[in-house]
Amino acid sequence: MKNISKVPIVAPAFERVAGGGPDAAVNGYAISIASQPTPTATNGRFNTVKVESYLAPATKTAAGGCYSIRGLVGVQAGKTYAPSAAVYLAGVQGKLDPAGAVGDGTGTQIYACAVLAQINNGGGSFGSEAQVYGLWVDNQFMGNPAGLSHLVNLTNNGGNLTNLIHAYGNDKITGQFMALETLGGVVVAATGVTTIAKALKVTIDGTQYYLPLCSGTT
Repeated sequence: MKNISKVPIVAPAFERVAGGGPDAAVNGYAISIASQPTPTATNGRFNTVKVESYLAPATKTAAGGCYSIRGLVGVQAGKTYAPSAAVYLAGVQGKLDPAGAVGDGTGTQIYACAVLAQINNGGGSFGSEAQVYGLWVDNQFMGNPAGLSHLVNLTNNGGNLTNLIHAYGNDKITGQFMALETLGGVVVAATGVTTIAKALKVTIDGTQYYLPLCSGTT
């Protein structure tokens, strides 16, 4: 780890409970870092905390991944977490929460997002064995939750939105809109028609529908 960004710090600048431990905290945080930079037209980008990890092996290394930042939340074995009100358990949280105005209608574009995942081109290359993903959501939970379970959950609890999902491909998507594999009961054989090969099952406001999938383009 290197290059912790040097920005003006406000209290609590850095607090860590002596001795650490899972039950120690300062105002609910084992470590608390706060910053309040003052942007100008010339002082560039601000990072409250910046962590960089570089792999530089001289030869092939043993199996093992590299995570610049890794978040994990869990419950200790033999204990039960049962709060009296609704809560979140999240390995990583990104939150956009402006108390002031973001933009005044006179400047350039401001792309505000709670989480930003980017793949940059630093002059390197990917071999044929490399698979590249802008975002990977993986379920390795071995049990069957008694409640609802979704691999991705999109909710709007605020005001009106322009679109639920926006995809911009820059006219350089050379494959398909979507690749689906081993989805089990999600993809079913179409019945009652002869021109439709399969159908996708979806539920809209509690009612099940089938989206037709044609095997040809005509």
